[in-house]
This record gives sequence, structure tokens and C-alpha cells, in this order.
Amino acid sequence: MNYFSLDLFGYIFLGEMIGTLLLVFLGNGINAVNLFKKSPGYNAGWLFVSIGWAVAAAIGILFSMTIESIGSNLAFQQTGIKVNFAYGLINPAFDITMFVSGIWASTVGWISAFILLLICLVAQFIGAILGQLILDFINWPKFKDADLLTIKKMHCTHNDRRDDWTRNMFTEFVAASILIAVGVIVCGFQTNNIGSDLWVPFVVGLTLGIIRASICSTAFAANPARDLGPRLIFLLIPLQKIGFDRKEQIKLFDFKYALLVPVLSPLLGGIFVGVWCWLVPDFMNNYKNSIYVKHPFLIFQNPIKHNVNKLHIQINKLLKTNV
Repeated sequence: MNYFSLDLFGYIFLGEMIGTLLLVFLGNGINAVNLFKKSPGYNAGWLFVSIGWAVAAAIGILFSMTIESIGSNLAFQQTGIKVNFAYGLINPAFDITMFVSGIWASTVGWISAFILLLICLVAQFIGAILGQLILDFINWPKFKDADLLTIKKMHCTHNDRRDDWTRNMFTEFVAASILIAVGVIVCGFQTNNIGSDLWVPFVVGLTLGIIRASICSTAFAANPARDLGPRLIFLLIPLQKIGFDRKEQIKLFDFKYALLVPVLSPLLGGIFVGVWCWLVPDFMNNYKNSIYVKHPFLIFQNPIKHNVNKLHIQINKLLKTNV
């Protein structure tokens, strides 16, 4: 693996991590303001929270896209190979779509696409955890005046109709599918257009807010990293030190619900949209015409060859000048 690939993948990791961090920090921050009694926005209502999450998503995607576009531009300057990875996904379900649909593969090949999938997944979960840790540090004094369920809701999703598994999972499947489909549509079918417009984050954020406001009960569970990362923090923070029952804390973590509703259901939605993409001619043509699909290791080889050629050209120019 050459420096070009390492630089590009590094910027993608950083962009997805920071974008998800901001999503969780701002989104769950809105939850905290709405839930904690001593907050100025206590009990502000469903619309307030929905708008807050819409803006949080837009800001997270915007930062992520900006960082990733820097990496893409740097890669172009170094090698002359034009790639655009300013996706701003910040959602593992979206990662799955990009992989299953072949969008990544058509740009860098299937091997690199799998590496990208792992990078994004790890970065997003780390970002979600860091965002929640920062938020918990800020709000820790308020935990003493709240009940355990309120603290959980400030971290992750909760559904009073927990045992209605079919309805809950279907809700998240639909919510994730709509959100991801809108993201794919506004980004454009051709991979070199993805992330090229700064209005994209706000369209996706607005879509998230509308989905949350309309579907209600579990809509913010459409992002596995956003839910599972903070849920793990809720499980691990030492709330027993301020008087809460550790057994009740573990019970509220609810691993079964977390695995099926906020994790599995959105991922299935991502797979569904990814498969649907193969029915769109632009996706299929872009994939069939991709040189990286035919030569999986090309993205690791081309930059080196390109720079060697550049070096030869510079040497020849110097020789001609001296002559």
C-alpha cells in the first residue's frame, strides 16, 4: 500500500470520525436539553428535537465532507489520479449501501472498497463514542437530578413498545431506507459527482428531521453507530457512584433490542438500497466501465507509476536545460 492510499484512507477515517462525533454530540445534546429538568429547553417538544437532530446531521455531514474533500484533493495533487470521496456518510447503514451497490468498487475496486467499509465502520463508532463521552462530561452534574431512564434516553433510543419486534424493526428498515435513498439521489448517480455540492448535507439533514417527526417512536435508531456507541457508554459509565442501581443500568442497556432494532434493521435497509442501485442504468454502466473493477490493485499501483513517470519527466527537463 503506497502513501497515496494511506493519505486518502486516513482523511476518510478522520472525516467519518469527526462527522459522527458532531452528530452525536449535537443530536444527543438536543436530547439532553429537552430531557433534563434544569435545562433551559426542558420539555421543549417533539418538533424542537426533530429540528435539532436535522441540523446536527447536516453539520456532521458538512464537516465530514469537507475533511474528506481535502483528502481527495491532496490525493489528486500527489498523483494526478482524480478520486472524490467527500461522502460524509456518518452512518454504517450508508456504508453498507456504498459497498453493496458497487459505487466504491467502481471507484477503487472491490478490495479497496472492503477496506473503506472497515475504515468507515470503525471511524463512525469511535466518533459516536467520543461525542457521547464529551457530552456526558458536560452534563454529568445534571445526572444526579434525573432518573435512570432519562439518562438512557439522552444516550440512545428507547421504545415503550419494546416487544413489538416486527413493527419496530420494520419502522427502522423503512426509515433507514428512505434516508439512504435520499442521500444517494442528491449525491448523484455518477461517483465523481458525489459530495460535490455543499447543499447535500442540509437536504439529508432535513430528510432525517422529517423522518423523525413523522415516524416518531424509533426513527433516530436509523444509524447503528449513533445508537450503539452511546448505548455502550451508558452501560459503562459509573452511575452507581451517584446512587443508581447497577443491575437496573445493565437491564436498560437492553442488548437484544439494540442488536435487532437500531443495528440490524438499518443495515438491512442499507443492503436493500444497495441492491436497488443495481437496477439503475447509471450505476451499472459506471461499474462496467470501471478500470478499477477489472484491476483491483490498480489504486495501489497507479500512484507509484504516476510519480515515477513525473520524476522521469523532471529529470529529462533538467537534462535538456543543462544541455
